[in-house]
Amino acid sequence: MKGEVSGGGSLLQAQAEFTALLHFLREDSQTEEISQVEKQIFSRLLDLGRSLLEVYVAQKGTGYVGPIWEQGDGSRWMCQGIRSRAYLSVFGPIQIRRSYYYAVEKGEGGCPLDQQLHLPERKNSYLL
Repeated sequence: MKGEVSGGGSLLQAQAEFTALLHFLREDSQTEEISQVEKQIFSRLLDLGRSLLEVYVAQKGTGYVGPIWEQGDGSRWMCQGIRSRAYLSVFGPIQIRRSYYYAVEKGEGGCPLDQQLHLPERKNSYLL
């Protein structure tokens, strides 16, 4: 299930954003004041950063480890499908699709991808 991230996650999209930024600098920015150019560069870099982060997450996949996720304590958690999680990065919000597992006998659930990415418990990036 690699390559699945809401909002894009395409390397081609990131390349297109970078190319558009270069075009802006070479062509469209020449009649603008420096403050306007700086504002445009900043905004476009945030968009590019978000796209690149989505590419990284898409390459990780959903964290699917099979129909059963065996824990260190011997418990076995059953895959219950995909759950989406909002993540607020320094570049802006993205959605992360993760395989969700649940152990009935423990009354607990979790996602291997959360551990693989070392996601914070809260929605916000550690940088925020």
